[in-house]
Amino acid sequence: MTAPHDQQLHAVTSNNVVFETEVVAATVVYSPATGKIVSIIRKHEVMSAADATIDETEFYEQALRDLGVDPENHRNLEDLVLMPGIVDSHVHLNEVSCL
Repeated sequence: MTAPHDQQLHAVTSNNVVFETEVVAATVVYSPATGKIVSIIRKHEVMSAADATIDETEFYEQALRDLGVDPENHRNLEDLVLMPGIVDSHVHLNEVSCL
């Protein structure tokens, strides 16, 4: 049984995920319903835990499946930087021109 679409977890992978003291290859698993990070999978941790007979990609995909991330909800940013940030949602009403 799968979770409803709006409750499914999503994941974003990058070779350059910015943490407080380092930039590493990792995947951030999050809930789009709550906006909260559920798990962070660092590539070096996956590789140190992997059985030498298992392919890296296969092991990594299995870790995401175990967390409940559907492959269609996983995006690989490759070398783009994934970093914390803020959303500035204010609006400048004075800058809107009415024609």
